[in-house]
Amino acid sequence: MPWYRIHLYTAVQLTCLAACWGMRFTGPFALAFPLVVVGFVPIRLYLLPKFFTPEELKLLDSEGGEGMNSSDDYSVEEEKEMTKVEKGYEHPPFPARRNWLS
Repeated sequence: MPWYRIHLYTAVQLTCLAACWGMRFTGPFALAFPLVVVGFVPIRLYLLPKFFTPEELKLLDSEGGEGMNSSDDYSVEEEKEMTKVEKGYEHPPFPARRNWLS
């Protein structure tokens, strides 16, 4: 991934940090801090995908470069096709629905 893409993502993060830090100086409006934090969710879900590809976001969201040189790194399309069992989960997160009438 080109460095300028990483720097662009970092600039977005620093802008969000500045928004959080800037709330400190707004006096009574500082109570709206949680709303600023909640406002970051739509930024991540709707705004960032317009500037970055899904593969770039996956790499940028990983911790400490995980997955960048990993042998079991999957593309977004492959990951969508995988089931939870293939990913290594022994049991599904919710119990299977039972037909209580039978």
